[in-house]
Amino acid sequence: MENVFLIHGWNYTNYSKYGCKDAWSNRNDFIIELSKYFNVIKLNLPGFCGEPEPPKDWNLEDYADFFEQFILKSRIKPDYVLGYSFGGAVAIKWKLNYHNNSKIILVSPAITRAYKERKETKYLTIGKKLVPLFISKYLRHIYLKFIIKNSFYLQGTKFLRNSYLNIVKIDLADELIKIPNDKILLIFGEKDSATPPQVFKSRIGKGKVLDNLHIIEGGGHDIATTNYEQIVEIIKCFAT
Repeated sequence: MENVFLIHGWNYTNYSKYGCKDAWSNRNDFIIELSKYFNVIKLNLPGFCGEPEPPKDWNLEDYADFFEQFILKSRIKPDYVLGYSFGGAVAIKWKLNYHNNSKIILVSPAITRAYKERKETKYLTIGKKLVPLFISKYLRHIYLKFIIKNSFYLQGTKFLRNSYLNIVKIDLADELIKIPNDKILLIFGEKDSATPPQVFKSRIGKGKVLDNLHIIEGGGHDIATTNYEQIVEIIKCFAT
């Protein structure tokens, strides 16, 4: 069997404080089905399901480096890397930084938004006023915690909160198109509101990567639970 490494998404119910041991336990049917055809290797990212947290917050590069170290320690060849939601962003960054021969499978990937990120600046424009960036970060903390009560942010430790703020603003569309077309598979749910395929398609335009895009009819963000057999069939076809 060929090997497939799995990188999970940013699910706050998998935060370590909730006592979970496996970040993929909520998609067990998918794991069982996938394991019929591949040697499946899973990991927990720092702060999830008991994996220790670093002393400082991380960015996407840190997560890609962590994944690379996990692979090196495993001594297993990564024929495929499957990234789910945020895990898709990690897979893209890892692929570009480390392994040109591995193929990546992106399921409900969190890789693009409807707008591009502003260039780095010390100030943020709010209304018609320039506000120092450190103040804007505090305002964003207030907004996420007390106004919209974002569970991904609200339920996290300091490490998870700050890391979430670092990764949620990233747009990887320009990096995605650097990956050779025969090395990538994308699977979205048609009605995914968390990572809408319509936003992805409009951002990519007419890129060749769309040739390997599959949209699950009627599916939402959690298609690995609701449509796991269909997803595994698509992956099998990609692997042949």
